[in-house]
Amino acid sequence: MRIHILNLLSVVIYMITLLSCVTNTEKQALCRTLEQAGEQRKELEKVISFYNQDKDSLKRKAMLFLLEHMYAHYTYSNQQMELTRRAFDVMDTLLTRHTNTNLENHADFKLLSSIIDSISQVEELFEKEELEKKWDSQTVTANFLIQNIEFAFRAWNTNPWAKNVDFKTFCEYILPYRLDKERIESWRPQFYNEYSRKAGKYRHVTSIEEASRLATSLHTQREIENIYPYSMDISAVNLLRMGRCYDIGRYRIMVLRSVGIPATLDYVPHWGNYSGEHGVVRLVTHKQEKLIENIDTSENISTLFKTTSFLQGKKLNIEKGDLPKGVEVQYTKTLPKVYRRTWSVCPARKYLQEIAHKDELIPNFQLCVKDVTSEYVSNSDVNIEIEAPNHRIGYLCVSERGEWIPIIAAEIKKNRLATFQNMGQNVMYLPAVYENKRIKPAGSPFYINTKGNICQIRPQSTRHSIRLLAKYPYFSYTAVHAYDLKNSYFEVANREDFQDVEKLHTVSQIPFYRYKFAVNTSQKYRYIRFVTPGKKRCGLAELSFYGLHNDRDTILLSPKRFHDGVGYHALNVLKDKKYGKYYSMYTEQLTADLGVAQQLTQIELVPRSNTNGIIPKNNYELFYWSGNDGWSSLGKQTAIDWHLDYQQVPDGALLWLKCDDGGKEERIFTYKEGKQIWW
Repeated sequence: MRIHILNLLSVVIYMITLLSCVTNTEKQALCRTLEQAGEQRKELEKVISFYNQDKDSLKRKAMLFLLEHMYAHYTYSNQQMELTRRAFDVMDTLLTRHTNTNLENHADFKLLSSIIDSISQVEELFEKEELEKKWDSQTVTANFLIQNIEFAFRAWNTNPWAKNVDFKTFCEYILPYRLDKERIESWRPQFYNEYSRKAGKYRHVTSIEEASRLATSLHTQREIENIYPYSMDISAVNLLRMGRCYDIGRYRIMVLRSVGIPATLDYVPHWGNYSGEHGVVRLVTHKQEKLIENIDTSENISTLFKTTSFLQGKKLNIEKGDLPKGVEVQYTKTLPKVYRRTWSVCPARKYLQEIAHKDELIPNFQLCVKDVTSEYVSNSDVNIEIEAPNHRIGYLCVSERGEWIPIIAAEIKKNRLATFQNMGQNVMYLPAVYENKRIKPAGSPFYINTKGNICQIRPQSTRHSIRLLAKYPYFSYTAVHAYDLKNSYFEVANREDFQDVEKLHTVSQIPFYRYKFAVNTSQKYRYIRFVTPGKKRCGLAELSFYGLHNDRDTILLSPKRFHDGVGYHALNVLKDKKYGKYYSMYTEQLTADLGVAQQLTQIELVPRSNTNGIIPKNNYELFYWSGNDGWSSLGKQTAIDWHLDYQQVPDGALLWLKCDDGGKEERIFTYKEGKQIWW
């Protein structure tokens, strides 16, 4: 009893001494963590007591850093999550029986697949069951924290590439035991022992970049496969070697930290002109060589966000007349904001949390992130009015299928102005507030031009007619399939061996979603051969032949069979009018056998695509942004051709075309000089 009292007294004395040596902000943060801990506070006090006796002052400072910001860290849990973890344990048992590195060839693959399917069905219930927050301060143990600190210091002090990592960087990007909201696990000892031992032969390496490349190339015991689409614990990824892109990235970050390499996740909360978000493993010592300009280019100018450019920087040789008037191939995604995961709480975000009215912050508001947009992209500060009285917090949003996704928050001053710092240029933004659990518009959409000027988009009273060719940009990853078909040609013959071959037509331009030409000859032919310009495995969605019936009416001809250069096939996929499906050519030629000689009138070719062009018989609805009331309809149409014509469209309006018959990809656009300008 006497010893317990003395130990408790020692902790109290140390706490008094400790708090007298830190700033008021640090003191408040530490006290907040200790108060939040509740019954688990004694575990945190054990850690404090342990490092009170340690002669290494840096370890004491590192311990304090973890505790001061721990109040902002938590994980989620519910019954379904616990069930999935048990299932992963079963899968690990099966996998460790064999050394096979390919899951599809695994002896227990059917059983593994059934477990994965079961997990997926359980995961679908996650949103239906309320998730419980488990605060780190209320769950971590003293032994876990001490072990984490000791192994982090061991990695920092023993690896040559870590000698130039300063203490501040170490605390932020090597020391932390978690990256986001994953379950707390003791991964560091295993990773340190495994990867430090393997990295022993690289002791001569002093470059962090080189060490990172070597470290992340080591974990190849089993292939990581993207067959499980939900978030996984670090241990599950490590054991099963599979996971989502985010899970694999988080896993690699922990591997890097375990051997003393400062790493974290830099992420785009949402692309400016494209669907979804993206994150990359970032070495914090690595600097961007050139800022992204958010202009359309085929260059991969970002050494980190290489996915900003499609086709790995390949440029298509588009010539005048290759595409319809007003259509341009787009190569890049735009960056509105880039954030970095940190352990420490961002003071600016903490301030917003403190001044916000109840339920004014979006549910996923992050405290532990750093704005690093200026390290990646040309940017400007935006000072703009937020049209929402009685609100303290304003947002800027980007578009996603007619919805608006908040990507940055700022304080609304008394004059209703809010300043949003470091905003990527050439991105369409909407000012908004969060009210009644939804985003509410609070101003006109705008973009920032390359000169840093704000250009607001407002519908005018004047109206005009427009022609629409698509509901989504013609990105290069789609255009390349049509581009490969340029200079392909059609031949005709009546002999199967084509000894009487005649050249019929050359595709002289890029078939933008559809290419159709007239056949001006009265001759009849049985065989039609399509030949690509030296390219194999071109993709065709449809290949249709029209001819005269009884020498009068034009009808759709139905080939009896196709020959792909290897053998004959029915290839119904080429005539089912399901444009989302396609046929990949085995060779550079494809021959259609009409059964008997026919007089051709037209041939229609539909390349492989994302089906985001206007498709006949599909139903569409056009909207324009009418102000704070949101989207207003300009009417529905059923397409009768490969374009839509709309009259009485407000000049200068922000537009959105929606297809009611499928296809999730849609982007907002403006219309100028006969051209859809995508945002």
